[in-house]
Amino acid sequence: MKKSNRRQFLKSAGVVAAGISVATLSPTKLQADEKTNPNKVTQPTKTKMKHRIIDFTKIEGVPCPCGISRRGLIDEPEFPGTIHRTDIDQTAKPHYHKKLTEVYYVISCEPGAVMQLNEEQIPLHDDMAFYIPPLTVHRLIGKAKTCIMVLPKYDSNDEYFPSEQ
Repeated sequence: MKKSNRRQFLKSAGVVAAGISVATLSPTKLQADEKTNPNKVTQPTKTKMKHRIIDFTKIEGVPCPCGISRRGLIDEPEFPGTIHRTDIDQTAKPHYHKKLTEVYYVISCEPGAVMQLNEEQIPLHDDMAFYIPPLTVHRLIGKAKTCIMVLPKYDSNDEYFPSEQ
């Protein structure tokens, strides 16, 4: 990347460029001490949101179209989404969302497992991910352990089943 393009990128991203500007990276604010060391970044200032530890072993599983899901950050108003640890079994139902975007990360899966995205079936293996935008009919066929990032926050009213329409 050319130096001028890099500087423009850093400036548009709000990053301290050449130690002159102050960067704001939501939800924390990083401040450069321009007098003593323009390249030094101090500790982030305090914010309303505190860090959270999500221990999926302590979250009760609930039935979902894919199997059993443990939903983290569902009660955190400062975080715009949710993260689910989902055990998917043979009963996954094709479904889609009108508003939700999901990223499925496959932690582990049995041989022969596939992800169905609309009419396409993609063979699965451990350590792969799928970006699933709204209106994409999807399901996982086979058994797998997944971590699913959902944006905005998960809403059970935004699950639609083509077979029931």
